[in-house]
Amino acid sequence: NGWTGKMDQDEYTDLMKNISKNGIREPGILIISGNGANYEVQLGEGNHRLRVAEKLQIEMFPMTFSYRFG
Repeated sequence: NGWTGKMDQDEYTDLMKNISKNGIREPGILIISGNGANYEVQLGEGNHRLRVAEKLQIEMFPMTFSYRFG
């Protein structure tokens, strides 16, 4: 529905309230990709939740790993 990955201040505030009340309910996705000795680690999903978690000083952040080598 036109989701761009951008979040305005009201959406960020709502997300912060939701995480503060309910915790983080959906894991972030960490993508690890590469070829041989060269690899890249990228947060593919969950950057807003991670930012809120840091601000709220939440120490545990659920993460799913996706590996793409070849």
